[in-house]
Amino acid sequence: MLFFLSYARTATPDGDVLRFFADLSAEVRLFTGEAEDAEVGFVDIGRGASWSEPAVEALSTCAVFVALCSPEYFRQPVCGKEWGVFAARLGAYQRAYHQPAPALLPVLWAPTSFPPVGLGPYTDLQFGPAYPKIGLRAVARSQADRDDYLETVTALAQRIVSTASSYPMPESIPRPQFDEAFEVFAVWSPPAATDDAAARASEARAIVLEAFAAASRPIQPTEVAELLVPGPVWVCTASQPDPGELTRFQDELSVGRTGYFVHAEDLDRPLEEFLDRLRMSGRAVVSVPLRELHAALEDGRAGFFLSELDRGSGSRVNLFDHKTALTEGRFLFGRDAILNTVGTVVDRGEHVLITGLRKVGKTSVLNVLRQHLVGLPVCKVDLQQFNRRSPDEYWPGVLFRLMVQAFDRWGGAGGQRWPFVTIAPATGSDLKRELDLRFAHPDSPARLVVMLDEVEIVFPRRDEPVAAGRWVDAMGALRALSQDDRRVVVVGAGLRPDAVYANELGDARLNPFFGLFQELPLPLLDRPALADMVYTLAGEMGVDTTAPSFVEGLFEMTGGHPFLARTIAAEAYRTRYHPSRLGAADLHQAAERLEQDYTIGRFLEGNIWQLMTFPERQLMRGAPVHSGERGAAEARLRAQGLLDGGRPRIGLLERWIRNTQPLDR
Repeated sequence: MLFFLSYARTATPDGDVLRFFADLSAEVRLFTGEAEDAEVGFVDIGRGASWSEPAVEALSTCAVFVALCSPEYFRQPVCGKEWGVFAARLGAYQRAYHQPAPALLPVLWAPTSFPPVGLGPYTDLQFGPAYPKIGLRAVARSQADRDDYLETVTALAQRIVSTASSYPMPESIPRPQFDEAFEVFAVWSPPAATDDAAARASEARAIVLEAFAAASRPIQPTEVAELLVPGPVWVCTASQPDPGELTRFQDELSVGRTGYFVHAEDLDRPLEEFLDRLRMSGRAVVSVPLRELHAALEDGRAGFFLSELDRGSGSRVNLFDHKTALTEGRFLFGRDAILNTVGTVVDRGEHVLITGLRKVGKTSVLNVLRQHLVGLPVCKVDLQQFNRRSPDEYWPGVLFRLMVQAFDRWGGAGGQRWPFVTIAPATGSDLKRELDLRFAHPDSPARLVVMLDEVEIVFPRRDEPVAAGRWVDAMGALRALSQDDRRVVVVGAGLRPDAVYANELGDARLNPFFGLFQELPLPLLDRPALADMVYTLAGEMGVDTTAPSFVEGLFEMTGGHPFLARTIAAEAYRTRYHPSRLGAADLHQAAERLEQDYTIGRFLEGNIWQLMTFPERQLMRGAPVHSGERGAAEARLRAQGLLDGGRPRIGLLERWIRNTQPLDR
């Protein structure tokens, strides 16, 4: 036996260790000319409470001892005993040959301190720059460092073969007994982190390194703790960074390169203004909230997240001009109350359906809410990808697979050892069985959160029996899971609460979601929230003065509808008369232009008017409505923010209705 691999044991076999063992064995066989099935090394996959006979034999006769060192390695008695047995053999060799044998190879598996046992990490070979900073396990997981990992395995294999041929290690005689073996680390343990700030900073850097690697943007640590390169990427974990830190970040920036300022805490106003000044001076600076980056990493979408931040940052971007849902919490204005409410409901293990007009920010709320749920597996599904009418597309099966996939992605994130392989459950029973297995794991989270966006896309009409059957399959499974022990929580978003209040689906089918959710209407922005949005975004783009008449006029036109307000503000910013000011003239010119090319009319018609029921349209037109329908229609329009004091709240909508939907004379 050429080598014995010693490592920290886990409750289930460690996939990273086993892959490394297989890679190293293959390289050793290559250098020795052994057959592909020859056993050149040994790894014990037991729990570490004792040694099997093969383990004792391998430990007593191997030529080289390879130790995968980590904080946990130096805490486990079995690792100290294995090290001690081989150290005794090293002593026997030195007494016999009057020279030491370099046959114990400590490999830095994860960053750790080394005990005073005479050997530090094995570094005399060139393992690449990342190895001493992040350890071989992280190098192996990084696609960008794949070549370094393979070179490391090759170098280790060469060293094992050359050492085995040059240093004939004596066997252990008699064979060691587990209970009697000396544990060399018994009087030492890795120093615990005493500096909470340093521990948080180290964890933050690890998240950033992993996220950028997952986004195919590999970066490396530097001698400056906060700085990662290339980029530059600056990781700030202080709630209020001192001026010296900001100056050091500024010094790393250069024209033509994008700098990333990763912040663990929310940006305060002075820090936002500092970053704004950098942008206005021609430096491209992207602020990256650590919590949101971590959530994107857990969801497997770090690349998309960083690309969206790139697109939405910088000195030449019109920040009003967002056509898609927001992912950055600081740009989500006026939604703190509903985020807090939804978060509280989720903490209680209850379910919520967020309703509201199109383009009012439901998806943005889900995006930001997801970032507040770091630490839980979250399955966020855009139901627009499914076709409820397709005879060939069984979308419940896809949903079930995505739920299991989200759980397993969470389980394997951050280097956790997760023994499950993602499968695609075919039925609700299969899904329950797979989730039960995962919830039974000792490292299982408190709950799985399922976010369903655009619920109305898959909600069946009464004349759609196939669609109704699939809805019942999918949502029946979710209802059963969510009512079991509240470990599965559902957060939905849709235009209307039909999925909550409609009980009968036709064809004698009942709606599994009936009465399951708490409905939370997402209102339009109020005046202060709209003003905050305008002043903040305009200020970030170098507008020194925004007239109060601009904000008041924008609110009267849009009623606080966020997408409509941003569309008009974006046009006003593009066509403004003065580069550093926004005034009423800019606003009215922009609105007139957008009305002339029917941009506003198209939005109002397609996203508001066509989605109203007939009684709701009649109310908005000021036409008579049957008394039995009037109350429900008024309540729905008020909940959506379309009626305020008996008249339309959105001034442009009121004018559009008057011009295009006149009352019959």
